[in-house]
Amino acid sequence: MRDTIIQIRLQRKYGPDRMSFYIRQKYKWFVSSQTIWRLYKEHGLNRLKYKKNWQRYPQQYNKAIRVIEFKLM
Repeated sequence: MRDTIIQIRLQRKYGPDRMSFYIRQKYKWFVSSQTIWRLYKEHGLNRLKYKKNWQRYPQQYNKAIRVIEFKLM
């Protein structure tokens, strides 16, 4: 059962609530979302990895804002 949950997490990237619902529908097993969260944490899968190099605004846009603010003063 644990291996199945881990494999589904790696393939579908479901969170604990959605995983609990999916397992209940497909396998007819009842596993609480808290139990699934503990299992994720035990295997280091509690946080999904996202892009590390992101910026809120592109660098050129930031420079344009500073120029506009400077001219207004």
